[in-house]
Amino acid sequence: MAPRRAGRSRQVCLCLLMAGLASIYCGMHVYPQARSGSGKHQMRVFVTLSTMFLMCLLRTAYKLPGTVPQSFKAGESRGELPVHTREAKKTGDVRKCKWCGTLKPDRCHHCRACGACILKMDHHCPWIRSCVGFYNYKYFLQVLLYATTLCIFMSWTMGKSTMRLMSGSAPLWLKAVMCFGEVLLILLSIALALFASFHLRCVYHGQTTLEFCEKLRRSTRPWNPDMYNLGPWQNFKAVFGPNPLLWLIPFGRPEGDGLSFPGCVHEEHASQAAKVDGGISSKVGLLSPVRRRPPANKDVLCSDQM
Repeated sequence: MAPRRAGRSRQVCLCLLMAGLASIYCGMHVYPQARSGSGKHQMRVFVTLSTMFLMCLLRTAYKLPGTVPQSFKAGESRGELPVHTREAKKTGDVRKCKWCGTLKPDRCHHCRACGACILKMDHHCPWIRSCVGFYNYKYFLQVLLYATTLCIFMSWTMGKSTMRLMSGSAPLWLKAVMCFGEVLLILLSIALALFASFHLRCVYHGQTTLEFCEKLRRSTRPWNPDMYNLGPWQNFKAVFGPNPLLWLIPFGRPEGDGLSFPGCVHEEHASQAAKVDGGISSKVGLLSPVRRRPPANKDVLCSDQM
């Protein structure tokens, strides 16, 4: 019950923060200059960005990230998966979740907060009390982009009003509230911009947050961090969908089914070389599935305890 109460408190704080900043911006900045052309223009932009942000946030929170289907659970007794996988244990067996006992496809990890194995799990987000995975990662990125743009727009346009109010004869409490809102918007703009840049960097390289963390931990171990890197254009299409016109709209779905993923071109060449050379692909500098050396009884990409 404690984690649930903590999740609700975070959501309440998020709602209060958004409502407070919107009230300061509209009441102390837009409303005094509502009759001017710039005030009307800024209000239109604010309403548009806020609407898109809320739509993406709702889609992220209520869109299921994707879980392991029943066909994988049915194949548990046979010890085989209905799709081809690149990730395996040291013994060569398919990955099996030690928490729920199901066989796991590539890039799938168990979330103990949600109690399920999530397809292409990126991370568990406490602000929405759900996981970010294959089916809602696009909407999560859109939340970051619209939130960053909205905070930068609000802090930039409200800066002149804040300076004018601070140099005038307004009441002290009004100056304090206005200054607090401006400073908070600047800090949020910086934090969200860094967070969005990190996730866009992961998309650019075809990685999830868990795979990025595993890359740092396995920097001295034989593991290919670019296993699913298809190139920047294909990586963005795999997340946002095949139609670039829908990349900033909270509709559509990513490419694929979340169960199997195409490998990078170098890995395909390595697999062909492995067949010719008897499972040894040292010529291209990558590892074939037969020669992986992960720790005993651990998954190749990431531990399920994350």
